[in-house]
Amino acid sequence: MPPSLETLRKVRERGFRTIFKVAVSNKQSSQGGYAVWKGKGVQDVSSGEIEPLIEQVNGRREVIEYAMFDPSHGTNLELDLDEDSLAVKFGRAIIGNEELDSLGLVYAGGINPTNVRTLMKSLKHFFPNRISIDVESGVRRGDRLDIDLVKDYLLNCGFIIVGKNERR
Repeated sequence: MPPSLETLRKVRERGFRTIFKVAVSNKQSSQGGYAVWKGKGVQDVSSGEIEPLIEQVNGRREVIEYAMFDPSHGTNLELDLDEDSLAVKFGRAIIGNEELDSLGLVYAGGINPTNVRTLMKSLKHFFPNRISIDVESGVRRGDRLDIDLVKDYLLNCGFIIVGKNERR
């Protein structure tokens, strides 16, 4: 389950900025989400309710800087960014709430070099200048970071790679 308010306060007291990941998972599939994320209070990515997720964020708003939506948990379950998806409803609820409007939005789930451009375009459409993405497992082969996947990812995001140690 998500960390307690007390734990997040301690993290903040130590000077860290915090990304809070809401309790959402693909509870219907044995392929998506970890068992710990399938407990009571976790919203299913395809049929869950938005209110409990916003309550999780709202209860921690004083000690977090970002709210993260990630149903994948490293399983590469792709984000559903349809107009009525839970992911889009989540972001809209955050930016539509005056008390939460200062929080950044982070999305994760199956993002990799081949789909990052399309996902970024969708996210920017819904949340202009408000999103960050987590691509960690999408640029790995097994348990190792793959520099070629990182390069492809950055190129597909629109970065220009100039040389070995230079970038624009």
